[in-house]
Amino acid sequence: MDLDIFGQKFYDLSLSIICFYAFIAGMIFILVFALADEIVLRTNLRRVKKENRNLKKELDALRNLPIEEEK
Repeated sequence: MDLDIFGQKFYDLSLSIICFYAFIAGMIFILVFALADEIVLRTNLRRVKKENRNLKKELDALRNLPIEEEK
């Protein structure tokens, strides 16, 4: 089987070799996209945890305010 990839021609390749390389290329692409997604998710998680920590501090400060009675 002949293969033409971006202008480079490969001759007399077996179908099993082509399938194997296609499988490996797919795994590499998936790995790259999964890593990028993981970085985005971890960044968002870190931001949300920081926001949660700040809100807990604010809530604790509000809980510790003295109660003022209205007259």
